[in-house]
Amino acid sequence: MKAARYRVAVILVNFNSSAHTLQCIASIRAQTRSLEPIQIVVVDNASRPEEFEALGPLADEPDMSLVRSRLNTGFSGGNMLGTAHADAEFYYFLNNDCLFEEDCIAALLAHCDANPKTVLCSGHQRHEDGRQRLNFGYFPSLLASVLGSGAARALNPERYPKKSATYTEDLTVPLLAGCSMFARAEAFAAIGGFDTTYFLYSEEEDLARRLTDAGGRVVLVPGARFLHLGGGSTPDKVEYLREFYISHLHYLSKHHSGLVAGLHRLALSVKLLKRSPGLALFVARGAPMRYSLRHAQQIQL
Repeated sequence: MKAARYRVAVILVNFNSSAHTLQCIASIRAQTRSLEPIQIVVVDNASRPEEFEALGPLADEPDMSLVRSRLNTGFSGGNMLGTAHADAEFYYFLNNDCLFEEDCIAALLAHCDANPKTVLCSGHQRHEDGRQRLNFGYFPSLLASVLGSGAARALNPERYPKKSATYTEDLTVPLLAGCSMFARAEAFAAIGGFDTTYFLYSEEEDLARRLTDAGGRVVLVPGARFLHLGGGSTPDKVEYLREFYISHLHYLSKHHSGLVAGLHRLALSVKLLKRSPGLALFVARGAPMRYSLRHAQQIQL
């Protein structure tokens, strides 16, 4: 295997949000002070022509790859296309509505160099209004679904680290939020990368699950901090709520027995019944994949 050209490739997926992408890249350039150049790969996921044209000047920048997909392939597909154009030891999958407040790449790279078992890591995220949000989550479980994460933590504290705590030391966590995932390329490739069956949502749960099943470690690195603006390209509409449950149920059926996945679906349906009977029925029917937004995408000619 030939040596990678770069140590780190930052992969950004753009969908009708070129202003966010350009701002994100500017912050990466301003805060990253490594002696070695990093690669930046921007995948345009079939944005409107004017949005893609706004990214045109990037093609002339050094260590930059601008890739145009004529079809919106979603989060997983867009990032996988990005890896096809990346040549690095580490892939940094970063939402384009994130801004660096310090040299995140140096902190994450230093952690990985010192901890070869770490295959996926990220830092703290902060929202625009100043709220801190710990950049990790829990795998779906019946126990937490029925009793809540507090009760689940009492029974299994390692699987449910407190989100209300302040962490100053590196912390092994179940999974990381998809807005920022720094992955060891070799480990990522060994499990086949993202499962592109997911169009949106649940990709981070699936990726972390398969990486840890393969013996890797997922870590929160508090020394790396970034700002997450949020809402860069995904509106809060009913079709996106349906997409969430399509992905969630796909994850459950992939990683759990039919009985456990069915009990999860029942519990979700009951919880949704009062808030949204339509969604409750949709989940009870198994959130059929044929209703995924991926089937509504059109090729940009």
